[in-house]
Amino acid sequence: MSHRFPLDLAAIFMFTGALFHIACLFGGADWLLFAGAPVEFSESYRRGDIMPIVWTLFIAFVLCVWGFYALAGARRIRKLPLMKTALLGIAALMLIRGAVGIVMLFAVNWPWHTSMGQFHAAASVMIFGVGLFYAYGFYANLKAR
Repeated sequence: MSHRFPLDLAAIFMFTGALFHIACLFGGADWLLFAGAPVEFSESYRRGDIMPIVWTLFIAFVLCVWGFYALAGARRIRKLPLMKTALLGIAALMLIRGAVGIVMLFAVNWPWHTSMGQFHAAASVMIFGVGLFYAYGFYANLKAR
């Protein structure tokens, strides 16, 4: 396996996540709910408020930036500022978010019978996996220099 492959996968996941967030804006309030947005957030979107759009686009932007850091860590694009720090920070955030989600699957009465519950279970496992990809990328970049 190429040392670039995990970060290539991380970039794909990040860009796909960004597209999913944007798709939620086109899909409407029900898509936002399915994606885990609070009820108040989706209702605000349904009323035509601007803040749900701003926040959703901000999340998509952050995911794109993280995707570019994955590509830079895999040396597919030029090195970005604070490369190693960013890879470590993204890895930590993704691992923590994924781990918390995985623990929640077993620590609470998880709604396995709903599509939203199943989506969040799968998302938590994927987020943790992507965190591992970033952690590997951080380690590979430490060794490279």
